[in-house]
Amino acid sequence: MIRLNGLTGGLVGTALAALGFVASAVLVPPRPPQPPVTAPLETDAAAAPDTAPEDASLPMAERAAAPEPLAPLATPDTTPTEDTPVATAPDAPLAPLPDLPQIADDLAPDSPATLAEATPPNLPGPILRAAPGGLPGTPVPPRDSPLPQRPQPPVQAAPEGEPADTAADDEDPQIRAEEVSRAPSLPGTRVAGLPGAPATPEQSQDASDTTEATDPPLTALERNSSFDGLLTGGPLMAIILNDPGLPTPLRRALAAIDLPITIALNPMDTSASQGADIYREAGKEVLILANGLPTGARPTDLDVTFSAWFASLPQAVGVLDLPRGGFARNAALTAGVLPLIARDGHGLVSFSGGLSRVDAAAQTAGVPHAEVFRVLDDEDQSAFTIRRYLDRAVFQASQIGDVLVFGGAANDATMEALELWRSDGRADQVSVVPVSAILLTR
Repeated sequence: MIRLNGLTGGLVGTALAALGFVASAVLVPPRPPQPPVTAPLETDAAAAPDTAPEDASLPMAERAAAPEPLAPLATPDTTPTEDTPVATAPDAPLAPLPDLPQIADDLAPDSPATLAEATPPNLPGPILRAAPGGLPGTPVPPRDSPLPQRPQPPVQAAPEGEPADTAADDEDPQIRAEEVSRAPSLPGTRVAGLPGAPATPEQSQDASDTTEATDPPLTALERNSSFDGLLTGGPLMAIILNDPGLPTPLRRALAAIDLPITIALNPMDTSASQGADIYREAGKEVLILANGLPTGARPTDLDVTFSAWFASLPQAVGVLDLPRGGFARNAALTAGVLPLIARDGHGLVSFSGGLSRVDAAAQTAGVPHAEVFRVLDDEDQSAFTIRRYLDRAVFQASQIGDVLVFGGAANDATMEALELWRSDGRADQVSVVPVSAILLTR
């Protein structure tokens, strides 16, 4: 009986549970999934009032069987509570498009006023890029961002009694020199300095080196001159003696004369180069006697001739024209000779008198030029006459400042008169100088 009652109790419980499940399904049926709700059209909005509300008087079973009307669009309260479970909401409805601003008729779509009034779009912030070759993940700031500042070393306080700016400006010269030496240098020529700024010792040294490097080379007149540049302020007198080809003992005796005389050598003499060495060793200057130039020589012939003369007598300071029949009386020869003399910077000595215009032509060609005032022994003059010519030359020098005389070194009367004139003290009235002193000071 006990077993029958237990079985009966189980069946009754099961029947009650089934009955409760059926009653709950009938009373509260599950809501079917609703499709996404779209905005109602004008026709739906107009027809909405015609829909009759739900009749509350219908029985529960009929209301459950009737189709449920659509719920009006309303914002539900989605805030979860402790009694209500959180459920996944269906797809949210699309928001209506915002009303676009109306463009005024009097403004063009792309006019500046329209662009100025338009609100600028919100652009994304700058994207940091990785630094090439740097630490991994280290960002590089964009170009418009300020550069990072290097930390400055702390400034030491000035000691008591010393101004702050003086202590900050003091710097070790050795450290400064090392920093300058390590500084990178660019190719090119360094500028000495700005206009008006004082030059540093290094810039002054560079300027002096540049000046020395750009100095023009010495001319033949300057290179072979024995003039020391010292002048007493009195009149100058140059004595030129012709060496037609003296033997070596006479040349040594002539070189030993205690006067700064100038020797003219014949380039046609084969021993002229040897005589030039003897005279130069004794401190005497040498001139090339322009002997053997033909009257109708062409420029090419003159070039070959003078090139050979200058090569055989490189000690010469210039060229001496002939007392008679020289090229200075021929305008065509003068025009062809002067450029050859000026090419290496030689001087020119000619003889005065006649219709010679060589002085103006030499000045135009840039050739230092001087004229011989008198020939001492051109007509076998005696020693007394030659001595008188020397006195007149001294007077001429006192009048114009300088004078040149010419004689033969092989003429005994000329050498005797020269010795008497010097021993009488007449030479003390002028400064006897080599010919280069007159050519360089004119």
